[in-house]
Amino acid sequence: MNQSLDLISVGRISLDFYANESNVGFKDVKTFSMSIGGSPTNVAIASARLGNSSAVATNIGRDAFTEYILGKLTEFKVDTRYVGIDESQFSPAVFAAMDDPFNPTIFFNRSPEAPDTKIKRDRIADAEIKSTKVFWVSACALATGETAKSIQDWLVTRSLSGHTDAFGGMLVHGLKNSWPLEKIGNYANAAGAIVASRLLCSDAMPTLNEVENLVKGVGK
Repeated sequence: MNQSLDLISVGRISLDFYANESNVGFKDVKTFSMSIGGSPTNVAIASARLGNSSAVATNIGRDAFTEYILGKLTEFKVDTRYVGIDESQFSPAVFAAMDDPFNPTIFFNRSPEAPDTKIKRDRIADAEIKSTKVFWVSACALATGETAKSIQDWLVTRSLSGHTDAFGGMLVHGLKNSWPLEKIGNYANAAGAIVASRLLCSDAMPTLNEVENLVKGVGK
């Protein structure tokens, strides 16, 4: 029997394309940096970066990027056992122009029936829903489709009613390790601040050492 996971995160995954040029709109962008994203996915990545066993439950499309997405999740040490492949859809893509680096222009190329809206109830066994230390659900995942219905059932199974992704990952880490609330807040805010200073999102998730160094620096 597999060891219980520290985190199962449910919801959206996408291809993320961030413009490398700052202070220009989409019409003047020359190149993009590519990675994966989506809030639930980024929370799983952030949590895994901190040494927690983390999985994301989602669906991706069957397209030219299928293996890339799975490879990035594996590279980030995120468990892919709950990642399904929708043969009828492409994976969503998100484009960001750094016309204002503090408030970039975002374009979502995403169908209303995107793959991650079709996660079936039996994707995750009841025993795994109950045993995971943290069950993380995004608000968007609760909004529509088969996924929303599945989440409601999973929350019942766990006897539950239903700022950043780096903040969420550190929150998971702090809760799992029974940290005091003040420490969780300090570390989660520091993690969010680190990502805010970097271009990409999933690739930018900080290590615990990076967060600790920032917290110690602020405290001096």
